[in-house]
Amino acid sequence: MRICTLSSGSSGNSIFVQSGACSILIDAGITTKAIERGLSSADAALCNINGIFLTHEHSDHVKGIDVLRKRCAAPLYATRGTFGGMAYQYATGESDGNIIESGDVITVGTLTVIPFSTPHDAGESVGYYIEDCEGKRVVIATDLGYVTESVANYISQADFLLLEANYDEKMLRNGPYPAFLKRRIFSENGHLSNTDCANAAVFAAQNGTKRIMLGHLSKENNRPEIAYELVCRALNSAQCCAAVAVAPRSEPSRVCEF
Repeated sequence: MRICTLSSGSSGNSIFVQSGACSILIDAGITTKAIERGLSSADAALCNINGIFLTHEHSDHVKGIDVLRKRCAAPLYATRGTFGGMAYQYATGESDGNIIESGDVITVGTLTVIPFSTPHDAGESVGYYIEDCEGKRVVIATDLGYVTESVANYISQADFLLLEANYDEKMLRNGPYPAFLKRRIFSENGHLSNTDCANAAVFAAQNGTKRIMLGHLSKENNRPEIAYELVCRALNSAQCCAAVAVAPRSEPSRVCEF
């Protein structure tokens, strides 16, 4: 199984997952040209994508979808709430894709994809559990205010976990954002802090996760080294062994293959 982030952060998100001849994209929050460049760096191509999955309708996850749909014929999957939230700004809608719900089991080639609900201020946001025919498992868990019991269940099954580490609490509290935006990010429908990410990473590692990538870091309210050091310190304190990396904000990550 192969995975890399093509972009990860508040300015745009897209993730590539491949098993054998089957490839999927999670989100299209960057331009199609940027997606193509990222895929090329992973020795992949847009013409070989077998499915496109959206987590939710916020622009940093879907703003490239209209152009992407013109260039890529792969089936599109999103919740009804996501399609509805896109309706006012994007041409792509329910008629252009497949409506999915949390808990659905979707087969795309050799991959099984299961969406799961995430607590976020979006219409019907989801994360994704992805398993290949050899039983290797990737879990995408970003854009969530806290780790629910359901999210924890999927996290505990991951071989590779892409986990949100959006903000450092002190940086956000003392930063330039207006009060209403700070409240939104801190809320249970906002984003995951470095501390909450570290706790979730320990939980995942205790259940067998060996590869953890920190994603969706805020440009204004976090630093890669802060998130990395906090998560590694928490893992070491819990005597857990897992490889940790940080997804780059505006360029592809290294391909993780396992």
